[in-house]
Amino acid sequence: MGGVYYSLLDKAGKTAIEVNFNYNPSDSKLRLTMHRFKRMAVRFADVVMHEIIHMRQFRARNFKNIPGYQSTAELAKERKEQEYYGDRDEMGAHSFNIACELIGRFGYDPHTIGQYLDSNESKRHKTSGWCYYLKTFNWNHEHQIIRRMKNLIMRNLENAYYGKPFKTTNHLTY
Repeated sequence: MGGVYYSLLDKAGKTAIEVNFNYNPSDSKLRLTMHRFKRMAVRFADVVMHEIIHMRQFRARNFKNIPGYQSTAELAKERKEQEYYGDRDEMGAHSFNIACELIGRFGYDPHTIGQYLDSNESKRHKTSGWCYYLKTFNWNHEHQIIRRMKNLIMRNLENAYYGKPFKTTNHLTY
C-alpha cells in the first residue's frame, strides 16, 4: 500500500491524495485474517496521515517547493534514497509515522523511545520506519539527517500519542 499527494491538483481544488492498494492480480480472492486486516488498517491510516501532512506542508507555504537534501553518496541508488528520506517534507511526514509506530511498540515512554532511537536495536525490526532511515544512511547515528530525524520523532511523540499530527485544529486550511 502506498500513497501520493499531488500539490498541483490540490492547488487547482481537485482531489489530491491517491492511495494505492497492491495485491497479486492472479489471486481470485483476497484472504484476510483479522491480524492482516488490522495491519492493513494501520497501514492505510499511516499512508493517509502521511499524505495529509504533505498537504498541509504545501498549503502552509502556498504550494511552493523547497530545496531538497543533496546526498553525496557515490552510488546512484543510494543517493536517490538518501535524497528522498533526507527531504524536509518527507522527514516531517515520516517522523510522525515513526512516532506512531514507536508509541504502538513502547507506549508513551519518551525515555525508552529515546534509548531505542540511539541504539541499533532496530536492525531486528527490518520493516520499521526507523530501520529504513538508519539503513539508508548506513547506520550512522552521527549523520545530520539521522540526528535531525531523532529530534523530529521525539517532538512528534505527544502528537502521535493523541493520534493527531498537528496541535492546531486548522489542519488543512490555506
